[in-house]
Amino acid sequence: MSRPFVYFGSALFISLMIYSYCGVYTAAAVFLVSAICSVPVFLLRKKHALLRKILTCICALLLSSSLFTVKTILEYEPAQTLCTDSICTVSGTVYKYSNDYGNHYYTLSNISVDGKQTNIKIRINSKHKADAEIDDKLTVSVRGIYSLEDSVSALNYKSDGIYIRAYSSEKPEVLPAERHSPLFYFDAIRRGVSDSLTDVFPTDSAAVADALLTGNKASLSRDIQLNFSHSGISHLFAVSGFHLTFWTSAIYMLLRNLPGRNKKLLQSIISIIFVIFFMGITGFTDSVVRAGIMQIVLFSGGFIRRKSDSLNSLFIALTLILTANPFAVTSISLQMSFFATLGLITLGEPAFSLISGIKPFIRPVKIYKIISSLLSTALISLIASLFTVFISAVTFDCYSFASPLTNLLCVPVAQLIMPLSIIGTAFSFFPPASSPCIFLCNVIIKYILAVSEFIADLSWAVIDAQSAGVVLCLGIITFAVLISVAAFRKKRKLLYISVAVCSAAFLVLSVTTEITETFTHKITVCSVGNGSAVILRSGNRNIILGCGGDNNSEYIFTNNINNVNAKSFDLLLIPRNTETEASYAGALAGKYSFDNVLATTQNLDISADSLLDSDAKRSDECNVRIDGRTNLLYINNERFSGARIESPDFTCTIIYKATSDFSAVPEGWSYADLLITRENLPETDLSRFDNIFISTDRDIIYDNPNIYSTKTDGTLRYVTTLTGGEIIYAD
Repeated sequence: MSRPFVYFGSALFISLMIYSYCGVYTAAAVFLVSAICSVPVFLLRKKHALLRKILTCICALLLSSSLFTVKTILEYEPAQTLCTDSICTVSGTVYKYSNDYGNHYYTLSNISVDGKQTNIKIRINSKHKADAEIDDKLTVSVRGIYSLEDSVSALNYKSDGIYIRAYSSEKPEVLPAERHSPLFYFDAIRRGVSDSLTDVFPTDSAAVADALLTGNKASLSRDIQLNFSHSGISHLFAVSGFHLTFWTSAIYMLLRNLPGRNKKLLQSIISIIFVIFFMGITGFTDSVVRAGIMQIVLFSGGFIRRKSDSLNSLFIALTLILTANPFAVTSISLQMSFFATLGLITLGEPAFSLISGIKPFIRPVKIYKIISSLLSTALISLIASLFTVFISAVTFDCYSFASPLTNLLCVPVAQLIMPLSIIGTAFSFFPPASSPCIFLCNVIIKYILAVSEFIADLSWAVIDAQSAGVVLCLGIITFAVLISVAAFRKKRKLLYISVAVCSAAFLVLSVTTEITETFTHKITVCSVGNGSAVILRSGNRNIILGCGGDNNSEYIFTNNINNVNAKSFDLLLIPRNTETEASYAGALAGKYSFDNVLATTQNLDISADSLLDSDAKRSDECNVRIDGRTNLLYINNERFSGARIESPDFTCTIIYKATSDFSAVPEGWSYADLLITRENLPETDLSRFDNIFISTDRDIIYDNPNIYSTKTDGTLRYVTTLTGGEIIYAD
């Protein structure tokens, strides 16, 4: 059977993905059914080639069910038993550290909770930076331990073996490690590279070069990351095949003049060692591990003197990763990397042969080489987009429509950044050699930053995909592309036609979605406990109405804001000075850009007041025109505190104070398509509101079926449509 790992890896991937959403009982049922079916298939396998393929898939199902069940029982479920609302002391070994605008995140392994030892990882959000390195022991008091299930990134954390989280306002205690693991030394090399780049490059250029070389995005500003994401070139920062292939090819070429009969064998061994080293300094992320395993399989051909098969190698890499960690199937970086590579392997050859067909019509040859290079870049980007657009839409609620254009303008020159930055840094002691490289590298980075910012600012650069209809259409297009490749790969004409039709459907869907986006309203009620944290997107306007909640849910609020994919916000409203409406004001003002800030006239917390822009307006009433169709009204006094969103096809009332008296506001405020309030319902006729969203941290049972609770449903979303209906769903 040719390419056995394609069948085995596909069955492994699909089944593990199903288990991740359906649970361990589904895995047990699949194991039982597969075990029963395996007996007759095994006995009859020699009679038909198809039965051997089916048996391969059954073996994959048996393995996936076993791995997922064992991982769940031995790791995931014990981690959930540690969840508590009580204050406790957590100790553990520092496994990973990151920071984000004043928040410090420590991933600890081999933790103990109040002295009880367990082999589990936890992610701790702390307001204090500890002088800790990888392998050091960190001890901190936390305000309870919570499951990551209520996080929008829960499955992605789960793929890293992190199942629980905690928040701490106390300064951690650090005990230096007596011995260090290889991770420490890899991290030290990575930090050394970052420091060296910072010494010779300007701030933004050093951050971009560091992200390209090692995947370290810690120094990148939020604006740069959003520009790259919106313009569709964020894959440059996801160290994977693009980077690894560049370096291994360079090393392999440098070793081509080695003496001796076993030159190829030595080339392969050195290249494999470098691949492992490169995976280490980039943090063994899922995408680089996938690319690394593929490269190792490729170079292993030097040992057995056989040419490796790219498609089979891809699925070998996938199988090894999922066998080692079945939860890795939910890793976004692995999914994006895998499907983009799958697209390039399956459609790359037909695409390049199509380009080579224009060679006889273009003279001279140099002109053809330039045109073919540009066309290759555009086609590679288009193929990668078609194969990853569905994942992007489901995961990020949007996708970059401008990706092929930005890749065409940026990727060819981006490849020069890696060698230039290395040469410029390595020879910094000798300016005649380093200065030209540093100058040219800086010019290229400035060019890429300018292009990405310009394209990201275009209204059509990012297409919203929160609508179930858009996601469904994208799923159908992606499935159609996969079926076309499988059915017509050897029939080039049919393959070209089918891919062209799918691309046209993708274009029509994107243009239609962008047009309808102008007439929609999207409201997100964040799951921040008993607090008010509402995000409004009206057309292309983005507004935050209230920024309060408990400290343990700050990361949920931040994730919800990031999911809006807005480079800046038109307005931040801080309606009251209480923790339930203003606890995150200081953090938001320091992290995001707001065109206007409207705060209550009451004194806020000193940290929030000090971070608010000096031209922030103070008022307890306002009437703001959001766009040509929508108005925002706000009132805050002793009798009433709330806001009102009004447009021809949609109305929404937001109550900040439960004791608000509706007789103190216009009568229309007591009627709306949507009422947003905290856990204590206002004293008014609730039947006048079509739907009610309640932000609460308590389990409250309501008789009204149109009442939705963040405690029960998580983050709530309300999306209007052109026909005046609405889509209500929760995260």
